[in-house]
Amino acid sequence: MLMPSLAQNPALPCRPGAPGLLYRANDAYIWKGRVQTLFVKDTALRYQYMGEYNVVRALPLSPAEFREWDQNVKVVWARAICDMGKFSKIWARVGLRLKLGREPTEEEIRAAVQKRKGQRNGTKDYGQVPAIVKAYEDGDEVMGVWNMVCIGFKEDLLERIQETAAKFKK
Repeated sequence: MLMPSLAQNPALPCRPGAPGLLYRANDAYIWKGRVQTLFVKDTALRYQYMGEYNVVRALPLSPAEFREWDQNVKVVWARAICDMGKFSKIWARVGLRLKLGREPTEEEIRAAVQKRKGQRNGTKDYGQVPAIVKAYEDGDEVMGVWNMVCIGFKEDLLERIQETAAKFKK
């Protein structure tokens, strides 16, 4: 099951059954199965069931394509990279490149991730947002892209969702 947001993925399917693109902050993501149940989070923070989607890796976003993105989308991604543990290696690479003036080693990345885990104390550090955006614009980091093609729609799932939602509205 995938539950991406339009704030991070502006090319998601816009209506049930429509094709779309899914982005990930790195190109090394492995899905648990090719077919995914897709719910899209809209700008009002509501989720909509879109269908059953075949998700296939495409070529990564080029630096030029990333530069064309709306600045708000770039910042949402950069903030997520600062916040989410699954992106900690990206955060570390960007910071270490700035500090060292070269590509960091895997050991240096591991050490930076460990050090940050010990310092965070639940606070959010967005100081690297501009550097993270620049790393994608310059091609130092790569945004993965997946094609999404609808291969089915579970009417029974939609009915259950609607019935449950109706109970909460009462």
